[in-house]
Amino acid sequence: MVLEILGTRILAPSLGTTIEVWSAIITIILVSIAAGYFFGGALADKKQKSWILPAILLSSAFFVMLISFLKTLVLETFLTFPYGIRALWYSASLFMLPAFFLGSSTTYIIRNQIKKIHSVGSVNGKIYGISTVGSLLGVYTTSFYLVPTFAISSIITGLAALLFCTAFISFLNQPTSWED
Repeated sequence: MVLEILGTRILAPSLGTTIEVWSAIITIILVSIAAGYFFGGALADKKQKSWILPAILLSSAFFVMLISFLKTLVLETFLTFPYGIRALWYSASLFMLPAFFLGSSTTYIIRNQIKKIHSVGSVNGKIYGISTVGSLLGVYTTSFYLVPTFAISSIITGLAALLFCTAFISFLNQPTSWED
C-alpha cells in the first residue's frame, strides 16, 4: 500500500493524479501481488531452504530502491505513448517487481508457518490479518506523516532499508532444521 501511495506522488509531475493514474497503479500492484502469491506458494511447496525468504525480501528491497534511480528515466522513456498506456507502463516499470516479490513473501511465509494441516486456516488468518493491519498503518503513516514531512526519494530509501532489515531479521530467525 505504501508503494501505491508513493506511486501517485511519483507519477503526479508527469501524469497528474487522475483516476486513470490511480487505476493504473492499483492495477499493476494487484496483478503483481497476485502473480507473487502464485510464485511464492509454488516456490514454498518445492523448496524449503533457509535462504529463500531472506532472498525474496532482499529482492523486494532492491527493486524498491531502484525506483528512486529509475523514475526519471522511466518517465522520459514513455512520453510519446497515449496517456492511459503511459500510466500503465510507468506503473509497471516502477512497481511491478517490488510488488511481485512482496506478494511472494506472503505465501512463502504462510507455507513455512504451517506445521500441521489443521492449522492452515489459523495461519492464513494470522498472516493476512497482520498484513492488512500493516497495510492500514502504511497508508495512514505514508499519507499523513511521511509524504508531508519527507521527500519521496527519502521515503523510498526508508522503505528499502526497512525491507533490508526485515530480510536480515528473517535470515537470523530461520529454522535450523531445513536443509541448505
